Amino acid sequence: MRKLIYTFFLIWALGGTFSSARSMQFSTTTIADIAAKAKDSVVNIASLSLVKDDDEKAHRMRNLLIDPKKDLFGTAMLNTPRRVVAVGSGFIIKKIKKEGDCDSFIYYVVTNNHVIDETISLRIILTDESIHHATLVGRDPDIDVAVLKFETSKDLKVLEWGDSEKLRVGDWSVVLGNPYGLGGTSLTTGVISYLARDLGTGGVGKKTLVDNYIQTEAAINPGNSGGPLLGLDGKVIGVNTSIITTSGSNHSVGFAVPASLAQEVVETLVLSGKFQKAWLGTHAQALNKALASYLGLKDTNGALITKIIKESPAEKAGLRAGDVVVAINNKPIKKFADLTIIGKKLPVGKKANFDIMRNGTRLVLHPVMSPYQDHEEFQDSQRYEHITLEDHAYNEFLGFGVTPLSLQFRQRFGINDSSVEGVLVSDVKEESIAEQFTLMQGDVILEINQEKILSIDAVNSSIARALKENPQKPILFLLHRDGTHNFFIAIDPKTKPLRDRDDKVI
Repeated sequence: MRKLIYTFFLIWALGGTFSSARSMQFSTTTIADIAAKAKDSVVNIASLSLVKDDDEKAHRMRNLLIDPKKDLFGTAMLNTPRRVVAVGSGFIIKKIKKEGDCDSFIYYVVTNNHVIDETISLRIILTDESIHHATLVGRDPDIDVAVLKFETSKDLKVLEWGDSEKLRVGDWSVVLGNPYGLGGTSLTTGVISYLARDLGTGGVGKKTLVDNYIQTEAAINPGNSGGPLLGLDGKVIGVNTSIITTSGSNHSVGFAVPASLAQEVVETLVLSGKFQKAWLGTHAQALNKALASYLGLKDTNGALITKIIKESPAEKAGLRAGDVVVAINNKPIKKFADLTIIGKKLPVGKKANFDIMRNGTRLVLHPVMSPYQDHEEFQDSQRYEHITLEDHAYNEFLGFGVTPLSLQFRQRFGINDSSVEGVLVSDVKEESIAEQFTLMQGDVILEINQEKILSIDAVNSSIARALKENPQKPILFLLHRDGTHNFFIAIDPKTKPLRDRDDKVI
């Protein structure tokens, strides 16, 4: 009997505790208040893009607006597969009064870069269903954040940034956004289920520099990308970015870029349109007790350097594999993720103070941080830098340069097959016609319109002849790439360079 009474008392006590917590955290008024205050600050984003191939078309088609006839741009979507519309979410983070206009405001909207990637036109849809033209202020693909702006006379509220550094696993979170392009602003809730999640590939199929995602059980579905993740105080603690799924729908595992990182990126984009991240040039890993013991360390604080990239700031400063970074600019590195979080925020072009432990001795090294670049891309670029051109020709129309294929360049680009004869592509201008058709520095041009190319002069003469004989016909290039394979590309001379296109939104 005593045991029964005790059990009843325990259940009653726990029930009272859960009931109290539920009342405090999930009061209908509390959640409703968050939605009421924030919903008008959350917007729908429609992005018009030109697809390149069937795979990208299929991806875009999954995110089309639901209207089966026409989209917001007046395009009959299902009958013009080259022009498709993707939808996503965003939120207003800043507003300013438009100069010289007493009735208009300029609003800045945060979203994901992948929502507006490759767009040629943008629209913002407010909760009252009004539609506004938007322009791109700036973006950072590495963090997957972008900032747009639009004008309206409507007086809209601005969301505030919260402190994502104070989050704990088990805290409640709220997702607001536009799932599946249904329109309006939908709300889901769920607990924070993990902090500082490193997805490796970024979780959206592209590399990002975020290795401290917030993981939430609040449902993030297609179309929610770019919307806010809110705390129960109604402040933004993250930017909803991606999900892990096997079906394309949410499985209660969603990820958001933490406000601690997104806020700095957004503020810099608003000011300058570009966020410049620092790069050290190292690979590193977390310490465990066994490694710390072997290295003679008292605890597992710090990040263990495992590899130094050649010619990187780390190598130039004297960092070595086996060093343990314990502080940067007097900020302690308590866990592995701190190396990336603190390191990315260092000023580019200036010396930083790195406190390291090496063979039981504490040292201070002073790397000069470079602008961020991917390790592998940097290593590849070393093959292409400092090319000494004894002879060079440039095709202004297509936007690329060539130089003779010397023994030096054969060694540098790994062209070991002596039967490969042609000229080396030494330069491809950004946004040129050649770049649009994937011509790359380091390619060897073997033929143009099935004529062998054995000199740099032959490149311009062959292109000029092709344009004169049939200016409407693509020019066929046979290329050798990476020292391994040959392939054809057909460059359409009627294509405009991207820099001259009227419909580019930047």
